[in-house]
Amino acid sequence: MSDSYILSRRALLTAVTGLLIPRIAQASTLDLQVYTEKGTQHDLRDYTSDRPFLLNIWSQWCAPCIKEMPQVNLLAKKVSIVGIAIMEGTSYDPETKEWEDFQRVRNQLDIGYPNVLMYKPERVLLQKEAPFKQIPTFILCDKDGKITHWQQGSIELTDKKKELEQKIEELF
Repeated sequence: MSDSYILSRRALLTAVTGLLIPRIAQASTLDLQVYTEKGTQHDLRDYTSDRPFLLNIWSQWCAPCIKEMPQVNLLAKKVSIVGIAIMEGTSYDPETKEWEDFQRVRNQLDIGYPNVLMYKPERVLLQKEAPFKQIPTFILCDKDGKITHWQQGSIELTDKKKELEQKIEELF
């Protein structure tokens, strides 16, 4: 097979995936379990109080996630944000290095909105509803928890930030 055929096929798959996945996800309503920093399990909706909200899916090892936190803090003035810190483990364990790293990074960043933890079992469920392939990822939901918009990648890129801000404005 020629390299151009493989590249063309990849481009086509990427385009089709990029168009179809958001439409599938937009039909979904998020109903997920997350953990507080103290290890208590909660329903994600406990943090949203029946109003539109934005999920910021990030991790302490993700350089673009950390770099854009000041921009995300600014967005928190426009919309309720819940940060979902992706953890690699399968369950809550405050004795791990991963946990220590999360605490250190969260404290350094001075994040101005609530953050909850998501471990592998819950992440699998979230990815069924909004099949993100990278972080940071932002998922915008209406007051009923229905996904109205989501985007992958850093909002440091001006176009992505403007698009997200426009979608937030449309919900209010």
